[in-house]
Amino acid sequence: MAEETQPRGRGLPNPLAALRASLTFVDDVPALAEQLTRSIGELSNLIAEQVSATQEQISVTREQIVETQAMRTEAAALRQELTLMRESFEQVRDKIPGL
Repeated sequence: MAEETQPRGRGLPNPLAALRASLTFVDDVPALAEQLTRSIGELSNLIAEQVSATQEQISVTREQIVETQAMRTEAAALRQELTLMRESFEQVRDKIPGL
């Protein structure tokens, strides 16, 4: 084992080896920063796509709610019309014997 990598004392690393490891890490920092920047950009794009899809789904859901409310209103109007027709028929039936 080379002298510079031999532990000093009770398992402590050689200061020169620790310094070299630190320099290697420092040398790697720009590449790590670039990778992190790319990853953040990719995540930002994915989040933007998800937001857009969610907004579109909200829009579709709102349209469906409006359509459902319109159908309910129409159904209520049809029920009212049916009730009036029944009442009218009952009035006619009451006036015509044998119906």
